[in-house]
Amino acid sequence: MIPSSSENLTSQFYKWEHFGRGWYVYGQPVQLEPPFAPLLQIPVSPDLAIDDGREPTLLSSIADMFRSKSTQVQNEDTDLSDISIDRSAFPSEDMYTLSEIQINVPKGQDTSIDTAESFLVMLSNCRLPICYEVISTHDKTVIQITCRQPDESYVLNQVKAFYPEVVLTIEQGYLIKKYQEYDGFQEMLIVDFGLSDEFMCPLQSVRGFNPDLLSSIAGALEGIESGEMGAIQVLFQGVKNPWAKEMLHAVQDDSGGCFFSDAPEILSLTREKVASPLFSVVIRVLAQSESNERSLEIVQSVAGVLKLLSRPSSNELIALSNDKYPYDAHLFGVLHRNSHRLGMILNSKELVSLVHLPSASVVSEKLGRDLGKTKKAPDAVCNNEYVLGVNLHHSKETEVGLSAEQKLRHIHVIGATGMGKSVFLLNQIIQDIEKGNGIAVLDPHGDLIDNVLSHIPDHRHKDVVLVDPSDYDYPVGFNLLTAHSEIEKIVLSSDLIALFQRIATSWGDVMTSVLSNAISAFLESDKGGTLLDLRRFLVEQKFRDTFMKTVRDPSVVYYWENEFPHLKSHSIAPLLTRLNTFLRPKLIRNMMAQKEGLDFNSILDGGKILLVKLSQGLIGSENSYLLGTLIVSKLHQAVMARQAKSDASRNNYFLYVDEFQNFITKSMEDILSGARKYHFGLVAAHQNLDQIQKQDSEVANSIISNAGTRICFRLGDFDAKKLEDGFSYFSSSDLQNLNIGEAIVRVDKRDSDFNLVTVLPDKVDKNIASERKANIIRLSRDKYGENRENIEKGIADNLVSHIHPISEKEEPQAIVEQPVADDKPSIERDEIQKVESERKGITEHRYLQTYVKKLAESRGFKATIEQEVPHGKGRVDVALELGEIRIACEISVTTKEYEIKNIEKCLTAGYKIVVVCSSGEHHANSLKEFLYSNLTPSVQSMVKVFTKGQLAFFLDQQIAQIASIEKRTKGYRVKSKYNAIPESEMDKKRDSVSKVILDAMKRKKKSERNK
Repeated sequence: MIPSSSENLTSQFYKWEHFGRGWYVYGQPVQLEPPFAPLLQIPVSPDLAIDDGREPTLLSSIADMFRSKSTQVQNEDTDLSDISIDRSAFPSEDMYTLSEIQINVPKGQDTSIDTAESFLVMLSNCRLPICYEVISTHDKTVIQITCRQPDESYVLNQVKAFYPEVVLTIEQGYLIKKYQEYDGFQEMLIVDFGLSDEFMCPLQSVRGFNPDLLSSIAGALEGIESGEMGAIQVLFQGVKNPWAKEMLHAVQDDSGGCFFSDAPEILSLTREKVASPLFSVVIRVLAQSESNERSLEIVQSVAGVLKLLSRPSSNELIALSNDKYPYDAHLFGVLHRNSHRLGMILNSKELVSLVHLPSASVVSEKLGRDLGKTKKAPDAVCNNEYVLGVNLHHSKETEVGLSAEQKLRHIHVIGATGMGKSVFLLNQIIQDIEKGNGIAVLDPHGDLIDNVLSHIPDHRHKDVVLVDPSDYDYPVGFNLLTAHSEIEKIVLSSDLIALFQRIATSWGDVMTSVLSNAISAFLESDKGGTLLDLRRFLVEQKFRDTFMKTVRDPSVVYYWENEFPHLKSHSIAPLLTRLNTFLRPKLIRNMMAQKEGLDFNSILDGGKILLVKLSQGLIGSENSYLLGTLIVSKLHQAVMARQAKSDASRNNYFLYVDEFQNFITKSMEDILSGARKYHFGLVAAHQNLDQIQKQDSEVANSIISNAGTRICFRLGDFDAKKLEDGFSYFSSSDLQNLNIGEAIVRVDKRDSDFNLVTVLPDKVDKNIASERKANIIRLSRDKYGENRENIEKGIADNLVSHIHPISEKEEPQAIVEQPVADDKPSIERDEIQKVESERKGITEHRYLQTYVKKLAESRGFKATIEQEVPHGKGRVDVALELGEIRIACEISVTTKEYEIKNIEKCLTAGYKIVVVCSSGEHHANSLKEFLYSNLTPSVQSMVKVFTKGQLAFFLDQQIAQIASIEKRTKGYRVKSKYNAIPESEMDKKRDSVSKVILDAMKRKKKSERNK
């Protein structure tokens, strides 16, 4: 029977249309785009009919492949000879190298569907096919775009343009490597997918990425275990032929209506599909595991996600048979991104549903979205002499560094411990040494300097000045009290006062005046002296009188002859205590006792390598701090002395300070703000901002404002949020997610930020390192060290009194006290009275502290002596707590002016009640009158002044205020009542507490006398 014209047209249509479904397989790689020919040019064949009932379903076709019941989707009787296919158009794999561009989208970054579709449209301009892949192993899921070498630059530029914040890594052969890792298992299962119905009928397209189809794919691959791999590949290329025009022509009749009277909706569906750019697409799902059953399970999981693209009454994706697709050819196509199968025709909206970067809604532990962002380093930090490290951006490594001018604007290094700060410092120090620069290194641990010693080349060994207080037998002289100009004198005096004020438990204007004039006396003396002499100057009248004859400043002489005698002896007790604490260790004392110490002007001008080991474990943390800050002060003096030199004669010198917060003084702020013009640069490293904020808020602000280069290793939450505004591209999250050795850097301005990876210094042979250290130590000792025995003999000779051991034959003689005339008191008696007065003040303070503690604890308060207040601003003498009541109790045995500072300290710390406890009623009344005349009314209401007896009654009043408190215990409401203690009972308790404390103090004194 001869077919009708309508039947011929229908047959012709399906013969033409089937090429767009992605079904046909050929004997070699072919272009993805089906061979194009206008519909009317295709010969009509009565054998072209397709039995739609033989098409496999999505999952049944996958299972059929393992049951040997697969159905050939394409009609085996279809004659394709009438349509020529240009097989040579697809280049062989030998012609071009593959580039696998792995893409990591930062956590929280989102993408819109419009951006993703525009990105795909731009990729349609590529010369060769692009492959989008999601590859998952047991520990990692990778999203990558694979292209060929001619298209690599174009693809990279498009990714950067549309997604500037993603991290790109170019891999070579990633998929092949993963396949080879599991090659010992079963063959890889590969399943291709094509369109079920007429290709002009679109699949379901998405309107947005929330939810994101990639979430389902990532979830399907989340269960991949060790020894397994699962992946989805989407090969695509923009079509070159006029498919859109021909698709509309194929479904329209001569009048413009639908050609298929029984399916009129196909015309509107076709119009919808051709409204967007068209692509030829091959979709594959692959799995590799120990068994076929497990591989099938993985493929089915991913295939189930593709079912989400099905559109009722339009189209869906179906799994295709591999009967005519040899396994080796199929595997080769997977690994080399080509295909023996024609692609199906999809538009950009269909394709973007599957091919896009993960949105913020995609959450997967394997996806690794916490990888840091990268940014290309600006040209200003490239090709400079001081290398910082390597900038890694889009798989390109660029060496970055600073010029000498940039480095002199100071470097601020901050980051948590163990993140790479010390390695960075070591690299910078090594470069300075190799370039012949002068440097100073302050190391509170000692490990950094040990590493530096092993890297110093032989020709610079004689330049090293090694200051190691733990080198007991050969201490290096360090005389603080030397200055060569008026500016140096001002700097020295200011820094020493600030130093002792910081470490003293109490300080006032009197001590500032005493110390300032004592320092001035030594600086204005023809004789000079050391810190040990300064202590004698303050304590010994005879020594002071003799020394004053060498002082040439009349104002200083007047102070010591006329003003100082009127001061109370206990006013300088804290100063003497700190001096004694600092000079007590022999390691420090032997350094400070040498009048001829280091010449810091020569060290700077001579480009010396000053290495200061301040190991806290050997000399104590406080002494480490004191010595370090004093050295900083001397360096600052030498810097200021450079004012007298021309700019051309000032050589570059750099100070490296590890654990910067330990050595903060006024000098540090001055160095940050003004040392650059004297060719002196600071490299300061520490762990967090709070460390320096607690010590000195002005220095904290100065280092943030004045450091030209900031290098941030991994930061904590507070610091990351505080510093993120200093970077134009990186967020606080980026600053918190850095790995060891990674940093984010800003040079000069906010926009000049970039990521950095530090480089490990070259390892030095252990024998060479040992020889270098030994030689440097020997040379430094010979030139700068002094024999310990000579120093200690000199100290002993200068003491006012000597200790004479009692001979074994001598009998102890009774000591007979002789009355001392009052008309001309001796310096010895004055000093005894001073000591006794200081001792009395200290004893009374401790007694009242203990009394308040016992008194409060007997009433149920929690009492803490010397409670630290936040941010290191001091201590509360006794802190009391009961429920919500918090009371700060300050013991008043000092000047009234000092109590105002104590009150301000407590109120700043958040205490709502401040009690000042006085030793007697007269002192309490005088103090109360003074405080209330100097405090504002709002503060007066929070401050109470009591004697110790009045304090007990006050505490009972506080208890009475919470006399009825209800709480729930084990499900029951419990009401606790506190009754005020009667006055008679309170007196008994007070007397009992006093007796216990006095007995304890007596036992302590008796024990001290017996020693």
